[in-house]
Amino acid sequence: GAEAAAAGGGEAAPRVGEFSSQGLSMTAWAYAASGRPAPALFDSIAGELAPRVGEFSPQGLSNAAWAFATANHTAPSLLDAVAAQAVARHTELDARCLTATAWSLAVLDMGGNGERGTGGAARFARRFGGWLDSRAAELSHESLCQLHQWRLWRAEERRRSDGLPSAPLLAQAAAAFGATRTRQSEIQSSVGEALAALDTWPEEEVRLPCGYTLDWLVQWRGVSLGVEVDGPRHFLGRRPSGATALKRRQVRAFGTPLVSIPYWEWDGLRDGGARVAFLRRALEREATSKGAEGGSGARGLDGRTSSAAGG
Repeated sequence: GAEAAAAGGGEAAPRVGEFSSQGLSMTAWAYAASGRPAPALFDSIAGELAPRVGEFSPQGLSNAAWAFATANHTAPSLLDAVAAQAVARHTELDARCLTATAWSLAVLDMGGNGERGTGGAARFARRFGGWLDSRAAELSHESLCQLHQWRLWRAEERRRSDGLPSAPLLAQAAAAFGATRTRQSEIQSSVGEALAALDTWPEEEVRLPCGYTLDWLVQWRGVSLGVEVDGPRHFLGRRPSGATALKRRQVRAFGTPLVSIPYWEWDGLRDGGARVAFLRRALEREATSKGAEGGSGARGLDGRTSSAAGG
């Protein structure tokens, strides 16, 4: 099964031609869900799957898209083919499958404004909202959160208004995303102590206008900076997962510079002084970069900029 394939490591890659399309999709799903990095395997699966997506069940389509997005593994031909099938068979896809596919395209930045995926992905993005309005009652909390992230990508990152669902449904999605709760980790607490030692006036668990929550918001050289402490679940090996990469990209797109602290770098700094010095360099680098770009403050969903990023 898929779990056995994931446990078998790279040995599965040479045999992907022997798998059924469903088996390939589930193998990719198992690797992504387990957080195991397997770029060579994903390349092999993408090459085998792209011409065979017509064999997928509706759930198989969304599973394949979700797996590649979660693994943060770009496969334009495959995702375009999956999206084209979703367009052709959209009446077969339930709300969960539709939102998972849309979220995957947002993670991999496909189907927006002339970037990767100008075929099936672009057609899907233009029509997705209309399909979802008729299935609004089916949306789970997870699907609503995926819809909100897709909206941030479509309307805010890519500046496209076509393909959006109704305003009430977007408001419902934003409310669900904003209601998501996070838990403080032990490593987050230790980072907070080091930030306090730098007199950065750290604010913890700050909700941005776009809906994301930052572990810390600090002030450094007159610039508001977000600080995210990324533990093992944020990575496949040492590559950011799709969800982590999407958050980083969208937080920055809304005007908040972001310092990301990988757990292995922080754990390697056992001395308090070394940790403070590490943070000082990271904050300085990000603040200098932001100053060179010009402007400060987080942008809200209406496009306005607020001086207080947590407002």
